[in-house]
Amino acid sequence: MAILTPEKRFLSLETAEIRAKKGEKGTVLTGYAAKFDRLSQDLGGFVEKIDKKAFDRCLQRCDVRGLKNHDPGQLLGRTKSGTMRLSVDDTGLLYDIDLPDTQIGRDLATEIDRGDIDGSSFSFTLEPGDGDEWDDATDPPTRTLRNIRDLFDVGPVAYPAYLDTSSSVRAFAAHVESRNLARRGQDDQWKRLRILKLRLGHSILERGISG
Repeated sequence: MAILTPEKRFLSLETAEIRAKKGEKGTVLTGYAAKFDRLSQDLGGFVEKIDKKAFDRCLQRCDVRGLKNHDPGQLLGRTKSGTMRLSVDDTGLLYDIDLPDTQIGRDLATEIDRGDIDGSSFSFTLEPGDGDEWDDATDPPTRTLRNIRDLFDVGPVAYPAYLDTSSSVRAFAAHVESRNLARRGQDDQWKRLRILKLRLGHSILERGISG
């Protein structure tokens, strides 16, 4: 069940790749904001992975910001202006940002070069209906992100292993509620079927006696 509350996902230290390279036009920051088909750590009762086509629709229409630590006050680039470019390969969602010649941009390049910042993250909502898919046969359940509706921002973060607990718990709670409603619906259908069978059986029995 998809929810429209913005969620954040962080690449763990073990899988994050981020680097800043100096070129003729300045410093370009490159990193993966997300990686496909890799199970996350426990997000609060479930694990998660990202389908390779999850970003296909939103990349065609979303105006995405490049932010440091998801902070609008630390703007690094933007897809609309061409100062940030997003692409998808077999590994995941890749971003390239032309770092601004500002204090924030220069500081970030130094922090990455020193190894103080080495993680990435992205902020998103899911498309209602087909945004995600749940597999309750696994323990814990596995959620697959299949269709990102809004991609708000991507970029480097200081705490890539941090869990966005509140939104994760809301997502899981919404799934559990939907699953329970479906089960109750199945139970109600089963009860109605049993009642119908009992009534039909009773009717046949009465006709047999009266005959």
